[in-house]
Amino acid sequence: MLLPLITLSQDKWYKINGNDWGIIATQAVAGGFEGWNQGIQHHHWGRGNQFWDINVSWKNKYKDYDKGDLRSAYPFSKNILAFTTDGFHLTRSVSRTATLATIAIAASDWKVWPKKERWKVVAKKVVLSIVANRAAFLIVYH
Repeated sequence: MLLPLITLSQDKWYKINGNDWGIIATQAVAGGFEGWNQGIQHHHWGRGNQFWDINVSWKNKYKDYDKGDLRSAYPFSKNILAFTTDGFHLTRSVSRTATLATIAIAASDWKVWPKKERWKVVAKKVVLSIVANRAAFLIVYH
């Protein structure tokens, strides 16, 4: 409930406000899950685990892939619920959802800023997003 008050009380474009902290948090989640996803894909994290091992987990979408049964394991497991079938799709989905949340959060205080300062606010939000995303990616991936 206090978030709108915090956002409106910060009248300088360069100050970090409640909206900016939301951007930092959601981009940290996006970057962290992207790092995890890349670890699964390129470093074989989760090897030997049916959900996390990229070499076998993709088969979880199907009833019994090894026996040729390519029907969905459960409704929508091969499309909109693919994120529930394996770690690779789960981490991609969380990363993308967090990025969409960042966009929504960033846009939520657009009208608060005077038109002449909006480009500065956008630039600040872009820089905050990049730094938070890449920092979390590096922490998780390395």
